[in-house]
Amino acid sequence: MAVLIYERKDSRRWSGESFELSYQIDGTSSDTVARALVLSTSPLMWEGLIRQAPSLDPVGPTLWNATVPYAVNDKSPEIGDVSIAYQTGGGSQHISYSKQVVSSHARPGEVAPNCKNAICQRPDGTVEGVDIVVPQFRWTETYTINPGMLTWGYANTCAGVTGKVNNAVFRGFAAGEVMLHGVNASARLTGTQSQPELRAEISYEFAMSPNVANQAIGDIVGIAKKGWEYIDVRFEETDDAAANATVSIPKYVYVHRVYETANFGALLIGN
Repeated sequence: MAVLIYERKDSRRWSGESFELSYQIDGTSSDTVARALVLSTSPLMWEGLIRQAPSLDPVGPTLWNATVPYAVNDKSPEIGDVSIAYQTGGGSQHISYSKQVVSSHARPGEVAPNCKNAICQRPDGTVEGVDIVVPQFRWTETYTINPGMLTWGYANTCAGVTGKVNNAVFRGFAAGEVMLHGVNASARLTGTQSQPELRAEISYEFAMSPNVANQAIGDIVGIAKKGWEYIDVRFEETDDAAANATVSIPKYVYVHRVYETANFGALLIGN
């Protein structure tokens, strides 16, 4: 039986600087599953207010009512809190062709052969290419969670998704653009001996590489590549009559899928 969540009719209540969303969960007897579904469904922020720890009330064997409050974030971390950090940077990529040959030059009386954007051709016809910096967007999402969620089953789920690419839209990015680089989880005991408190945090590290379409390599056009796929260019030697020289130009282009895909919904943090 599928577990379903609905926003209730009495949801979206304002009171001063606080706000509440109300949900009903149907199809599970587990409070852990119900809470995880509430956290993955409810937004992290609502008009500048921060999501607080949700409350969960059983109203039937597999039926729950949940209330998610939002308020100014002036408290210590509680279950349900989320922090997000992101950075842009450059990743390294080896390419054997350029986007454009800006100019070519030759000795007086000679013509530079048309290389069709191949980079670093050697006299023996090989194309060495060059390492370049490509833009990359990386971000980390950290959740303060119920320690009961840190089960070996969920750990295996995270391990199964790590190093894979999204097979559906995730955080607004198209399928094929986002990779889960890793998951870090920790639990710590705080409080006093008479009032101990166990807290847990889990962090997810993602990276985005954009899909491209209608790419041209040499005379080959209409190439589409998803963000984490790999382009392999094969070259052939040909005579350039104008330059009276032999050059290597792109002949075939192969787009390889080198990573498995996965449903990021299995992480229970929403899409």
